[in-house]
Formats: sequence, structure tokens, C-alpha cells
Amino acid sequence: MQLEIGEQARQGDVFVTRIAELPKGLTPKKTNVILEGELSGHFHKTTSGQQLVNPKTKNPLEICYVKGELETELVHDEHPTIGLGPGIFLITRQREQKDNVQGFTAIQD
Repeated sequence: MQLEIGEQARQGDVFVTRIAELPKGLTPKKTNVILEGELSGHFHKTTSGQQLVNPKTKNPLEICYVKGELETELVHDEHPTIGLGPGIFLITRQREQKDNVQGFTAIQD
């Protein structure tokens, strides 16, 4: 599966959206790990590409951006692999709303 611009995919508590271009002011991450699962301790990570973070983000669900010139995959020990293909992707955390709680909370994986 390859995502087209605006298309989305989900892997546990990680949500991926293909975007057209990177925002300005991003800085590179030193690892390919996107997120560590709070419950399992397993990692969501990419197989290639560059991960960038926005140090000025005000969005608590924004994790990072991934820019890949070649095929890249999002992998995790407990979820199916997602083939992203080359491109630019915004990676955010999934959120959920509980019936008896106002607002949203981040999903834990």
C-alpha cells in the first residue's frame, strides 16, 4: 500500500498522513524511532528516510515528519507493516474521546 497526498493510515496509536510539503523550521531527529509504546515497550519506527521534528509545535499530538526519497515502511512488532513509499508524511498520535470525559486523550499502545 502506498499513500497518496491527503491519504491516511493508522498503526496502533500512530496516525500517518501524506502531505505535499514540509513546514519550515524543522530539525532532524537522531533516530528512526517514532514512538515507544507505553504498554508494550515496542517501537514504531521507519526503515528509511529522514525524521524531522518541529521544536515550536503547539500540537501535543504531533510527533514528527518523515521525508523519504526511497520506499520506506512504518514497522512495529505487534502491528502490520505499512508501506509508505517515497514522499513526505506527518506522524501524529491517535486520540480518543471517552463517553464520560470531556476532551480527548492520546491513545496508548
